[in-house]
Amino acid sequence: MPDTLNTLSSLRILYVEDDKNTQEEVAFFLEPLVSQLYTASNGKEGYELYVLHAPDLIITDIQMPIMSGIDMIKKIRQNDSKTPIFITTAYNETDYLLNAINGGVNRYILKPINFKILLDTIRDVCFYCSHQPYSVSIDQNGTILDASKNWSNLSGYTLDEMLYTPLHNYIDPKNHSVYDDFLSVLKSAEDHLKKKIVLIHKNKKEIETILYAAKVKSSDETTSVFELEFKTLSAYIHYEELLSKELKAERFLKELIKMNLLIYKEIAREEEKIMFLQHMADLFTQHGPFEFAFVAYTDDSQLVSINQQGHHRQIDIQALFPHSVPLSTIDCPMVEVMKHQKIVLIDNLSTFPNFDTKPFLMDNGIQSIAALPLHKKSRTEKRGTFCIMLKQSYTLNDEVLELFEAITEVINMGLQSIEDRTERETLEKQLKAELVERKKHEEIIEQLAFFDPLTQLPNRRLLSDHLIKTIASNKRNGHL
Repeated sequence: MPDTLNTLSSLRILYVEDDKNTQEEVAFFLEPLVSQLYTASNGKEGYELYVLHAPDLIITDIQMPIMSGIDMIKKIRQNDSKTPIFITTAYNETDYLLNAINGGVNRYILKPINFKILLDTIRDVCFYCSHQPYSVSIDQNGTILDASKNWSNLSGYTLDEMLYTPLHNYIDPKNHSVYDDFLSVLKSAEDHLKKKIVLIHKNKKEIETILYAAKVKSSDETTSVFELEFKTLSAYIHYEELLSKELKAERFLKELIKMNLLIYKEIAREEEKIMFLQHMADLFTQHGPFEFAFVAYTDDSQLVSINQQGHHRQIDIQALFPHSVPLSTIDCPMVEVMKHQKIVLIDNLSTFPNFDTKPFLMDNGIQSIAALPLHKKSRTEKRGTFCIMLKQSYTLNDEVLELFEAITEVINMGLQSIEDRTERETLEKQLKAELVERKKHEEIIEQLAFFDPLTQLPNRRLLSDHLIKTIASNKRNGHL
């Protein structure tokens, strides 16, 4: 990865995709923006191009012939843990996606690829690359053996000026004892170390940094070489904040992916809509970071039911939505979901415009809300919303929106599947009942054919015919 990547134009990207149409569309979009774009159609070709060109960023599909994206990533990660890797994936690849995230993937982009999301994600990489640490190699006496271009930019000295001089010279004299102690500990320590150090720029300006260090062997394996990395304090603080947000967002996305998978499993075993929705609320509150979940229905004029709370935590839902109140009088985003059948995501309730139930939600510690529409399938069916709430503020970006859209579709598919299954079972019962009734009618018809309904004796006409045939037969046989 280059020392500084302030723009996309310096990026070299490897893009691996087996679908030719998708590959051509993405390549057409990226090629004018980046320094170099390498394309491959499977993991084997992708790995060969990675070895040949050492790209700054890898974007790969998951399911491909010859070698999958997962296998290619595993092979790359055996020796390279730093090159950013994105995967492109569809919703039906949930298991693959979880494996990819656990296997060292930095980001994922949902298919069909949204070019705005793709560009924003790549720009994030540019930002992180532009905040890479300033690195220096020293021997056990503190003499500089090598330094990155970034370090030269930070210190104001060229590599030739610094080479084979003590690193001690570039550190604030007030920090000399701190640095000496740091170096002394580093010589005997096996673990990585971290310390706050003030550097002095060539123009005498003080630069606050965080110093990281690790001990490695020299090429002849006889002497120790120390790899030092500096980050400016401001960049370090900003990076740590971003990293914390990224980890939080990644955990949240993982939870949503897990929820999607669990919902699929729930559909297969549930038989009633009400129980299905109850279990959905339980899933979100028991297996994810969600504090509270409920289902509300309306008949288009007023709220008619609010139920299926998650068991993790109960709040007074009647206080949240007054029962049997005209819908037009309720000012609430969750009601808007039912009215317009659109997803509503609130990532920070405290900054969201006021509405009737906002104070109640804030008093209960709710910070983020996702309200998903339960689609109306017929004129008689009620509109509804499946609403989940969190006590933390989350960045609900386009990736999260697309995952919630997928979850909405899965929940509605589950409701439809249960309805279809119920209708099928009802139809089977009706058919069985009709067969039983038909059999009864056949028995009655058979009885009427051979018995007189008035006397309950054998049918007189049939009896007469039977007697005539019997007498004629006996005459022929000489019995009469």
